[in-house]
Amino acid sequence: MYQSFVYLEVRILLPPVSEVFSLSGSDEKSRKVTVNSGVMRRVFTLARSLGCCIPENASVERLTGNIVKPTNGRALTDYSVKVAEGGSMNIMFHCRSKTIHIEEVRIEEDTGRLTHAEGNTRMDFTWAGCPSIRVHTTPSFETGEEAQLFLDELRRLTEYLHLTNENADGAIRCNAFVALSEYPELPDYYVKLRNLNSFNFVRKAINSELTRQENLLTNGEIVGSESRLWNETKACTQFYQARAEVVRRFEQLNPPQLIQLAPLEAQLLQDEPPVELPEARRRRIKEQYGVSRLRSEFLCDDKDRADFFEAAVRVGAEPLTAAHWIASEITRLLNQNGQKISELKITPEHYAYIIKKLAAGEIHSATAKHLLQSSFKTGAAPSGLLKTLHLTEISDEKELLPYVRKTVTENKNLCDRLRNGEMAPLEFLTGEVMKATNNKAVPQIVKSLIKRELNISIVYILAMGGAISAVRHEDGTVMSGDSNILRTMADRCVPGIPVQVISVGQFLSEELEPGDWASLIAEISARINAGIANGIVVTHGRDTLSYTSALLYWLFSDAQVPVVLTASSSLPGESTEAEENLTLAVKTAAEKKTGVYVAFGGKILSPLNLRFE
Repeated sequence: MYQSFVYLEVRILLPPVSEVFSLSGSDEKSRKVTVNSGVMRRVFTLARSLGCCIPENASVERLTGNIVKPTNGRALTDYSVKVAEGGSMNIMFHCRSKTIHIEEVRIEEDTGRLTHAEGNTRMDFTWAGCPSIRVHTTPSFETGEEAQLFLDELRRLTEYLHLTNENADGAIRCNAFVALSEYPELPDYYVKLRNLNSFNFVRKAINSELTRQENLLTNGEIVGSESRLWNETKACTQFYQARAEVVRRFEQLNPPQLIQLAPLEAQLLQDEPPVELPEARRRRIKEQYGVSRLRSEFLCDDKDRADFFEAAVRVGAEPLTAAHWIASEITRLLNQNGQKISELKITPEHYAYIIKKLAAGEIHSATAKHLLQSSFKTGAAPSGLLKTLHLTEISDEKELLPYVRKTVTENKNLCDRLRNGEMAPLEFLTGEVMKATNNKAVPQIVKSLIKRELNISIVYILAMGGAISAVRHEDGTVMSGDSNILRTMADRCVPGIPVQVISVGQFLSEELEPGDWASLIAEISARINAGIANGIVVTHGRDTLSYTSALLYWLFSDAQVPVVLTASSSLPGESTEAEENLTLAVKTAAEKKTGVYVAFGGKILSPLNLRFE
């Protein structure tokens, strides 16, 4: 079995300065080398963020090898200083955290980059001579995907710290070093994949090279140390040049030059304000605002995006809705116009105004989108746009009631189907009212009026399994999630309340996975948005009910439809507990107007900190 060893040599291009390394003295013996203080401040900031150790002092070294002199007239010193060592960064791969260890961090001058286009290779010296941080990892990677995740996280980190040269295309690029060896041996060679200017190319090149080397070794061939390039057209690496097994990259100056690093770090960073880094911010936003892990990752992927979100929430925007519309409508508009979120004309306050109006039911989603698009283009206040664009909506029930009654009278067959529990007619009837009001009616209010006029009161029972809907077979096995059992119990125990039973899953408590909660949340949202549900009951296994109840509380406590969870310790055929708990849950869902509750043991319990004796 072969084990993969991959490490990266990452170059981060900093904003240009007049000189990275300054020289003083009339000759080599009296020459003194100093590093630009602004550059060192950036390097120290990155090193601290990576948890690196900064030594007391460091030698100024000279790069060895064939360094091509730039054609832009910039003179290079070829100096290199190891500013820090050690440190690490965590990445999440397949929902598991992995630590990538840092070997060293150096400051150097950019020497240009190798570019490839239409089969031609040339040097680009646009930013030659500008400060460049070199981050050298240990062989912590096993796949190209891990390397790409690391580079993405490093990119976020440099953005949060305002380090990179924003005018440079591809301010972060890297070389990858790839090897295989039979477990548990260490490799005796490395193949260098040069000048990978895209994180996507890094992933592809590493995976392709691992496959190439495995094929060679499997066939008894030898893989030697060499440099290779990534050919995107052919989707493979190709030979560039041979390289020595051991490469001597640096040499000491003569006479030696030392830079006192520790005192310099203390001096440059003493007044530096603390920065909340991406990993910490993702965790905080997820916990503070109740958004999902994926949504938190999306928001924090761009510091300006996370700043915009939090600014909108601070002035009253509901977090989940605000995050959803940033991920959907704001992102769509930005992509259409080729803009960054930092270039938005709409302010967080104006965005929050739209989200608050939408959440309060004062405007519907179509109007919210129209307002957002107009404010996005002009930067105008949405409160004024509501008037100038004639987007004022009809939310007054007295004004809407005549339209609703007329529509109900003209569609008696559809109303009968709606009374029997079909949902499709509700959308049609709502659409008829919207047409009659030139799309100015608020749909949710229209649906509520239709339900009231037709005296519709439907409680949806969403079956998630558990003992409450389980049956024991003759061989002793227990099968959960039987919707017919719930329907029979409901018909017998609460005959006066129309119910519909919907199977979301057939799980015992210990079988629940995150994807099952996602399905339940989607189903609850769909029933609420449809506007026909007067209440929702979730039948569940008892052992994990406390987790689900807390989750639903944070998501649906402010919804206009009550959500009631219930469970049973015993099967329906073995005691009356299941029937009693279901009866209490359905009655509570029919009586309450809003909120999340747990019906169990003859009591209505809080969904938070739920414990069963």
